[in-house]
Amino acid sequence: MGSAARAGVRGVTDEAQMFLTRLQLEIDEELREFPRASVYHRSLVDIDHLATQALHSVQRLRLLAGSWPGIQRADCTFREIIESARGRIGPHNRVEYTYLPEAGETRVEGRVGRLAHD
Repeated sequence: MGSAARAGVRGVTDEAQMFLTRLQLEIDEELREFPRASVYHRSLVDIDHLATQALHSVQRLRLLAGSWPGIQRADCTFREIIESARGRIGPHNRVEYTYLPEAGETRVEGRVGRLAHD
């Protein structure tokens, strides 16, 4: 693929990533409005999972087109890392884990990757 084609793919994937990120922000806002036990909340969680998988696919395509991945994760807790990992697999609702507050709320420092040039 030539550099012009890669640039075109990056432009399209940047836009798709932006819209998927906005979708997830809207879903997060709606999730706060409804009780966890509600059918509506469960449906939003399922939709969010599909949006997350689509976003990860777009991010992988951006990397193949030569985009810089940038910051991969801000400072967060172990619980957030586990929840994020659950979101990367198809049957996410079948994964269960035992939550221990003293471990789950431990903060992990985020990192920025650097490209190695020869």
